[in-house]
Amino acid sequence: MGQCMINRLYHLTNVDNCKKILLEGVIRSRKHAIKAPYTGNFVHFNFCPKSPMLWNLYQGKCLSADIIYGQPDAVYIEFDLHSIIFDLNLRKDNSFIVTDRDVSDNLCRMKTMTGDDINLFMEEIANFVDIPEINQVVNTIDADEHPKKGAELMFEGELRFSQFSVVSIGVHNPAVQKNLLLNNTISRLYGEMVIVKHEWYF
Repeated sequence: MGQCMINRLYHLTNVDNCKKILLEGVIRSRKHAIKAPYTGNFVHFNFCPKSPMLWNLYQGKCLSADIIYGQPDAVYIEFDLHSIIFDLNLRKDNSFIVTDRDVSDNLCRMKTMTGDDINLFMEEIANFVDIPEINQVVNTIDADEHPKKGAELMFEGELRFSQFSVVSIGVHNPAVQKNLLLNNTISRLYGEMVIVKHEWYF
């Protein structure tokens, strides 16, 4: 049996959409700028920051219509994995898809799961995704050599989440941090969670 060392999920979006997500407590599917499988009506989470998508943003390639400003304005909302699975189970359809790398990769494998049995789910995750690869620290020199860091959890439609599911909000620089905290509600609910995370960016 594998032992899952993954307990966080990361949703990448732009600063303006991040405000909307935090204020409404809802993550909705996003429209991508390119056509690829499962990019139409799906919400995407990664199992780690510094994903291949962020690497593409760093290189100036826009893969998603909701992240149009490039890496500096990209924000990671970090969620507790168990809490998100609990929130998913409140939906009528609690099924979701897990991939072993970025969904646009031709070598991507997919598996449909449900959150009915959280312990079984965690074990299945451990046996499906490449945990050492996900936990690998990468930089601009070897980012292209770690495609499995793009492993995703995704589901159709939207997800209403509890405020307590949010662990932190990682931003690229103090200007983005200030931008988010100018909103009084976000400042009150998430103020201490909005953190400059240089290590999450290229």
